[in-house]
Amino acid sequence: MGPRVTLYFFFFICLVTGVRFSYAQQAVLPVSNFSVNDYHAANQNWDITTDDQGLTFVANHQGLLVFNGQYWKLYTLPNNTIIRSVYRDGDRVYTGSYEEFGYWKKNELGEFEYTSLTSQIDVAHEFRDEEFWEITRWGENIVFRSFATVYIYNGEKITVLKPGFIITKMMSSGEALILGENTGRVHRYTEKDGLVPLPETENIGNPVADIVADGDKLIIGTKSAGCFSYDPGHHKLQRWDREINEELSAYELNKICIVGENRIAFGTIKNGVIIYDRATRTSQYINRHLGLQNNTVLGVDVSGDKLWLALDNGVDVVKVNSEFTFFKDETGELGTVYDIAFYNNTVYMGSNTGVYYFKGDKMVFLENSQGHVWDLEVVNGRLLCGHNSGTYDISNNTFDRISRFSGGYAIRSVPGKDDTFIQCTYVGLVVYIYGEEGWEVSPVEGINFPIDNIVFENRHTVWASHPYKGFFRIRLGDDYRKATAIREFDQGELKSLRTQVFRVGNDITLYNAGEWYTYDPVKEYLEAFIPFEKYKDKKLLYQDGGHFWFTDTGKNGVIYTDLVKDTVIVQRELGRRLTPLFEKVVKRNDSLYYFTLNDGFAEFNFHKYRRQWHNQPLTVTDRVRIDHVETGDSLYAFSANPGIAFRNAGNIRFFVYYPDHFGQDFQYRLTGPLTQEGRVDNGVITLQNLTYGDYRIDVSPVSFDMDSPVTLHYGFRIHPPWYLSPAMKVIYLLLFFAIIYLFFLWNKRLIKDHQRKLTRRMYRESQRKMELLERQNLEKEVKLKRKELMNSTLMISKKNELLLEIQNELRRIRKDNVNEYRVKSLIARTTEVIHNQEDWQVFETNFNELHDDFFKRLVQRYPKLTSKDMKLCGYLKMNLTSKEIAPLMGITSRGVEIHRYRLRKKLELDKDQDLVKFLLVI
Repeated sequence: MGPRVTLYFFFFICLVTGVRFSYAQQAVLPVSNFSVNDYHAANQNWDITTDDQGLTFVANHQGLLVFNGQYWKLYTLPNNTIIRSVYRDGDRVYTGSYEEFGYWKKNELGEFEYTSLTSQIDVAHEFRDEEFWEITRWGENIVFRSFATVYIYNGEKITVLKPGFIITKMMSSGEALILGENTGRVHRYTEKDGLVPLPETENIGNPVADIVADGDKLIIGTKSAGCFSYDPGHHKLQRWDREINEELSAYELNKICIVGENRIAFGTIKNGVIIYDRATRTSQYINRHLGLQNNTVLGVDVSGDKLWLALDNGVDVVKVNSEFTFFKDETGELGTVYDIAFYNNTVYMGSNTGVYYFKGDKMVFLENSQGHVWDLEVVNGRLLCGHNSGTYDISNNTFDRISRFSGGYAIRSVPGKDDTFIQCTYVGLVVYIYGEEGWEVSPVEGINFPIDNIVFENRHTVWASHPYKGFFRIRLGDDYRKATAIREFDQGELKSLRTQVFRVGNDITLYNAGEWYTYDPVKEYLEAFIPFEKYKDKKLLYQDGGHFWFTDTGKNGVIYTDLVKDTVIVQRELGRRLTPLFEKVVKRNDSLYYFTLNDGFAEFNFHKYRRQWHNQPLTVTDRVRIDHVETGDSLYAFSANPGIAFRNAGNIRFFVYYPDHFGQDFQYRLTGPLTQEGRVDNGVITLQNLTYGDYRIDVSPVSFDMDSPVTLHYGFRIHPPWYLSPAMKVIYLLLFFAIIYLFFLWNKRLIKDHQRKLTRRMYRESQRKMELLERQNLEKEVKLKRKELMNSTLMISKKNELLLEIQNELRRIRKDNVNEYRVKSLIARTTEVIHNQEDWQVFETNFNELHDDFFKRLVQRYPKLTSKDMKLCGYLKMNLTSKEIAPLMGITSRGVEIHRYRLRKKLELDKDQDLVKFLLVI
């Protein structure tokens, strides 16, 4: 829940003379309230401080509260003790509690972590039920104060100072540490001089509540004796003015804070805050009746134009230099204001209880005006009041009736006629004509139903809205006393029965259920009004020349625009207190605008707003910042920004805030591998299912452009998934090279295998060729040897045949009685030559070379074969005829045949078996 802001205008009842009531009037600055329901901790808040980053730190009964303008967060001490004091110094936040003090520091996750300092105190020192009520910086030291002791921390060790009196206040002034005691006396402590009482301060005589520096002087505030001014250089003590001191004494002063050049804020125990202007010597109260949650102020701090208050019940913020001033009648007499008018330099207000006006600094009720007032309008130099009971002229601060037609919602001037006006009432339209004798009033015939607003299309045509039943286009006669034509429009697709009509430039526009329409007179139907298409759910409050005021139902306040550039005037309380359906802006001059509210009205200084927000330089707190970032279920170190793991990118939540601006709505734009934009009203931007890559998110309040200087620009990286991480990419690269290498090896092996196969094939081919060549050569050689064998055999055969012939011839010669001895010798020699074993051996050798040991195989198979049988087998294997064999064996052909016959028997051949073929296969 956002802060509940309460802004008041209080009227004190005074004596009345000549009127029914009069009230003292006081304008009150905006006050923002933060209750227990907002920060979810204890109600008591003991101290408060702020930093230059726009963070607020509160010493709460339950721990340390941290507020950034968008969210509260509670941090508890390890021992869960009450935090009584808080002090921000640089990036550290020091706190003091029961027998414990230390500091908090934000880590890279955006969380505050606590470090205790009590361990650096001398071990011989013992706490005696001490609580630390105040912390301050003194030179290079941080000083912690209890009621009895001061602890001085120089960054390395802690020195203990026991002044010997009850210390009620501590502050730093130059080289000295100033201590105030419960008797009123003030002391000055330095390392050189020690503890020295300040002269004249013994005359204070009242417990010191607070001390602040005021230039070269000190302002010493006491519990019940008011304030004193002390000049340390001249040791001069001076009591403040009696009037302001009486107020401070009555309400028990507790805290002092200088909030400007001449203004001082006093926090009291009994009556909230008193803002005292030293130049005018006037006081402004902000208490329980005027906006605070509680009158007991326990801590104060100022940050810019905001005064932060730690209360006994809650935390409040007062905007001390606001462009808004709110007025509210605490008594309830004023009620809801429906209209405001300015007449004769007087502010008039019409409410549901009557007419009120300001007379000096008092609000006065106009006698006899009780009842509901709808409209206040200056018409022809007269101030008219549209009242529940009729219409009245109140120009002279008297309630003079000019019309009995009840319920005057609004009165409009007829274009081109300065003396003629038409009023919307409960019972229809009423014509007003102003003449020498005053007002002439008559109803418009034909219109007998309520009309709450009209706009002129032209001089004789009006568009009228019914409070409950849609809208009409009405044609009026020449004298405006009669409706000559009435067209009631079918709502069609319009979602609501209530339609509000406006004239924007030359266009008739209608607002229904958050949508804007316009009437096309040529096509005669309603269509979307393009110039207002981005102002969905935003009602038009006021037309200011070429500028427009819209409500902002997004809780931001109101929008001021020229339809090119929007200025969102952020004031949540204004949006909360505008009266629904009857919101109204009244312009007084170029600077001042008034808003009617459900419990009063608000004054807005537009010139001051522009000067504050557009002319002053931006500070650190004028920029959107990140509080923390959640990824998945864990916090992300957004300050170090190491990158987000891909597994946590499914749900990323940015918690952003705009320092010193409470409960902002934000717009954002995400750029990167994925783009996204949107608007959030809780400061939490959720990004889901982002892919990996580099992103930039731009965040700005909706009241600023995305390119404005206040915009947050934050870049972050989502790391790739593990399988796409750099390490895995290296692995993939190594695997790729390994695969390439393996492929290379495999390919090399294939090549080698192919080469080996090719070599083997080539070898086999070469071997085959060689074998073929050898075979061919062998065959040639065999043929040659066979031929030689055959030739040699034939030669032997021829020789033997010749020798046989010679032998035969010699036998014949012997028979003829030739020398028988000599012939016989020749015959013996021829016989010897014919049967010469050398020829056989040569034959056998050559034959075996051709037929692979044929004779050896033959003998092994047929051992009974004789040498003649062997010779015959050899000759037959050579496929010689019997005639050719005969000479070789030295026998006749008949002998060869007989020998062949015997050989068949020895070989045990069948009759059908061919002897030669048988020998060829052996």
